[in-house]
Amino acid sequence: MLRHIGARNYADAIALVSGEHADVLNACRDLATAHGLHVVGLLAKPISADGLTAMIEAALNASGSDVAAVDVDIIPQDIEDALNNGDFDIHYQPKASIRDQSIVDVEALLRWNHPRFDWVSPAAFIPLAEHVGLIGDITEFVLRTAISQAGRWAAEGLSLSLAINLSADCLHERHYPDMIADLAAEARYSPERITLEITETKLMRDHTMALEILTRLRMKGFGLSVDDFGTGYSSMDQLRRLPFSELKVDRAFVHGAHTDLKARAILETSARLGRQLDLKIVAEGVENQRDLDGVTALDCDLVQGFYLARAMPADQLAAWLCDWVSIGGEQASA
Repeated sequence: MLRHIGARNYADAIALVSGEHADVLNACRDLATAHGLHVVGLLAKPISADGLTAMIEAALNASGSDVAAVDVDIIPQDIEDALNNGDFDIHYQPKASIRDQSIVDVEALLRWNHPRFDWVSPAAFIPLAEHVGLIGDITEFVLRTAISQAGRWAAEGLSLSLAINLSADCLHERHYPDMIADLAAEARYSPERITLEITETKLMRDHTMALEILTRLRMKGFGLSVDDFGTGYSSMDQLRRLPFSELKVDRAFVHGAHTDLKARAILETSARLGRQLDLKIVAEGVENQRDLDGVTALDCDLVQGFYLARAMPADQLAAWLCDWVSIGGEQASA
């Protein structure tokens, strides 16, 4: 059934309801996602009114995402035009310390204000950019814009560290460590306050080159995070061989872990492994109080997700931080 619905390019959201074991329901969710369907929730029979209401409310909250998940037909020239015309922008999503709920870090996230499709999700164009060789230009734009902005915040007395996604495709470019260090120097922003996130699902084409570049980045003071941890097949080997300083647990194992025993087990194991390897632990995908309670109990270092804040333009961050402090570090994005 899911295959047939997906084949019809069904665009609306669906909920999965079943009396089967939770493992089967979770597998059906993954299957539906693989067929391009948008699953807003899972419900086990018998269905209660409270359970249905909670699922709908959670779906409505999640639908407020910063980026439209638009299925658009992007060609390489569109990406080049966006770079040349200034259609790309950077938004910043805060991360909070588990210990005192203070905002200590922001992640720079690429946004595309497309002239025809409105806001376009990076998932719609980053794979194409990597395939046609444009990811280097995009990455340099993100690095230059975000580091420059962080330098201006620092000059204004706003003490925030910065996380930036770095495509694994860039790890065969020998000039990257020097280029990023030069950008930090120009912005008068310390490399020790910059963490570069590398998604672990992207297998590196040249492990020797990647090791060289990542080691040089660490020697220059930059932090390195293995992003989306737990979703790839080479996690353990990469943690052993590469000089990471941070482990970022994927949202699939954070959101809803209080009801998904397998996700909970992976989350607990990842947090324990991170502590044993002396890595900073970041939990992404915190979307409600129960998610926050779960990662707090595991003594993660930082949390990130819609429950704290969505990504926002640079000129909105200072005001949001004032609101966050005024309410004592509680949910400020509701």
